Amino acid sequence: MACWLKKFWPHIKVIGVEGIDQASMKTSIEQGRRVNLDYVDVFCDGTAVHIPGELTYPLCRELVDEFVTVTNNEVCQAIRAMWESSRVVPEPSGAMSLAGFLKQWNRGEVKPEEKSFVVISGANMDFTHLTQIARQAGIGNHETRYLRISMDSKRGQVLKYLRHIPQDTTLVDVQYGKTEGNTQHPVFGIAASDEDLDTIRTTLKKKGIEFEDISEDDDVRFRMIHYQPELCQHPLFVHIEFPERAGAFLDFMERIADLASLCYFNYTYTGERVGRALVGMEFDTAEDRETIRKRMGAFSKNIIRSIREISPEAFQRIMGSRQLTGNH
Repeated sequence: MACWLKKFWPHIKVIGVEGIDQASMKTSIEQGRRVNLDYVDVFCDGTAVHIPGELTYPLCRELVDEFVTVTNNEVCQAIRAMWESSRVVPEPSGAMSLAGFLKQWNRGEVKPEEKSFVVISGANMDFTHLTQIARQAGIGNHETRYLRISMDSKRGQVLKYLRHIPQDTTLVDVQYGKTEGNTQHPVFGIAASDEDLDTIRTTLKKKGIEFEDISEDDDVRFRMIHYQPELCQHPLFVHIEFPERAGAFLDFMERIADLASLCYFNYTYTGERVGRALVGMEFDTAEDRETIRKRMGAFSKNIIRSIREISPEAFQRIMGSRQLTGNH
């Protein structure tokens, strides 16, 4: 295709796109020889090549003017863009060119007056792959980043952080479990514009709240929530459904802040009109826990759709048999 384009439009600029962890052609051209990569990521399996072909390497060296590398998240965002604009779902490798174009467009490297086109091919999509793609694509034109926050081990700290999130920001993931020590480290997945993400980072720094971006860390990607059940005092675990709107989680937290502290929170955005979360609360006294139990009916009438306590069997599996006596 590059040969045909160059023949009829000699001044055209041809840009090749590769995955950032499978850029065998880009690496080879930069080093002036065919390079065999030790590792290639297979998320975009149609382009997962360890070493460029003997025929394609010299052709690309002569005809391709520039190479762009994209992340898996950027490919997922391109797939989402195709779905939202055309109701078409290309396979990851087929959407790679659009991901490269969108990356350059967002950087201002493609001018509005320039004529551009991308080649999209391939619809070899496993249906089960869509879950991972949707999770990595973010929401709308917002990117999802995962921030690990350092907080004091005292009541109200999660609520304090949530108040610093811009109103239009969507919370898409919460991973938190109480662990030993004076500092806790909840993880928040945030879908926000680059501007809002910068605002969040700036605000946290001004407030002296320590945080780190761990979006690529393995335990976050696999949602491994660390917690020590023996540390939870008078625990109460509930399954809640709340409207998928900005601030819904904050509303719930404000209603329980006077008596309860979080000891566990497991939530992930699913695209439904409601959010579903498994929430663990702890209390200073058994009486405080009973007060929240009595409030649960009122919660479902205004700020959330439903709230129900988990079964004794589920509670035992989560907390261990030693927590059953006098606590549930």
